[in-house]
Amino acid sequence: AVMPLDVPEIAEYLQSLPIPVVTVNTDIDVDRVAFVGCDYYNSGMITGDLVQLMLNGRGRVAAVIGSTNVRGHMDRVRGLRTALEGTPEITVDAVLENQDDDDVSYQVLRAYLADHTPDMVCFAAAGIDGGMRAILESGKNIRVLAVDGTEAVLRYMEEGRIAPALIIGVPVGFVNVVASKELIMTGPAPYIVARGRKGGSNVAAAICNAILYQMK
Repeated sequence: AVMPLDVPEIAEYLQSLPIPVVTVNTDIDVDRVAFVGCDYYNSGMITGDLVQLMLNGRGRVAAVIGSTNVRGHMDRVRGLRTALEGTPEITVDAVLENQDDDDVSYQVLRAYLADHTPDMVCFAAAGIDGGMRAILESGKNIRVLAVDGTEAVLRYMEEGRIAPALIIGVPVGFVNVVASKELIMTGPAPYIVARGRKGGSNVAAAICNAILYQMK
């Protein structure tokens, strides 16, 4: 099993191997047995739906990813752009790379925010803690959308630095899923939760679309 960068040299090497190949977490175009991981394009589509809700149909967005050489990250950006095609007044003005590193994320966003004021920053990878420090230091009123419930995100929520307008809590699985949903329901933010172990990205997308339809 391998978690590959999406570059020609790695594709050529994997294609030459005389053994079966399984890609994990992010994919690449080779004759592999299987890919095990998230549907990043669908995740990006959901992000686009949430952006429309949070910006009310108008605004400028900066997306922060780990690397353009990670297909999963770029699939999220492609999904985001696809979801926003019907909302021309929302634009993705920048795609910033932070190498999944908090220090790099801080430096990249700090430099970007010195000359630009996006209405929203979408984190599509790690480095959220460093990016949030740059946003807070800028003093600008910028909405933040993060794809993962990391320790940094939860800490900023507890500190009141991130104040979610709505939490859609529909993860699926068996590891801490029920406890995570129960924790959401004890917090101060409005929520939509599918109790138990059922859920998934398709459920989250359906909820987002239902809210969008109600707004139109």
